[in-house]
Amino acid sequence: MIIPGIVITVVTFPGFVMQTLASRFCCDLLGVPVYEAHYFTGTIIHEKIDSPVRAALVAFAPFFVNTVLCAVLLFPVVFSFALDSFTDKQAGIQLLLGWAGISIGMHALPARATINHYLESLPEDTRRGWIYSILLGTSAVFILIDLLKHLWFDLAYAVIVGIATPFLITRLFMTL
Repeated sequence: MIIPGIVITVVTFPGFVMQTLASRFCCDLLGVPVYEAHYFTGTIIHEKIDSPVRAALVAFAPFFVNTVLCAVLLFPVVFSFALDSFTDKQAGIQLLLGWAGISIGMHALPARATINHYLESLPEDTRRGWIYSILLGTSAVFILIDLLKHLWFDLAYAVIVGIATPFLITRLFMTL
């Protein structure tokens, strides 16, 4: 089933906004001046980043921040289903947490355009060395993942993060 991207963006707007907030947060942490941030259009204009490491941190900030938020928001939902303790009184809250968690998780994977922007904006003298090679390899993986979004890979990613987290945490505590 083909659904226009704008419809997906509107339905998953918490994740779309969080994606921009994560980049802004990372810019603030790294001391990169931000000139404009439009959270509902998903654009952020900041000073040029000359370091491949800092550029990678800003480009991949939504991946880390949104993945953690997806896991945290979906944890109580999945855990209550796993323990079969889901009640009608909690249905509204569980539904809201599930929607927010899935929508934030769906926007965790950086877009190809974002990755290309950061790679192309790096100065020529920083486009060599092992750090840049790692950045290129990581970027290639995420560009491939971006192509898979047409097959709902972003939804699958959010669901897997949401389901796997409670089970991994309980396994961890069971082994302690």
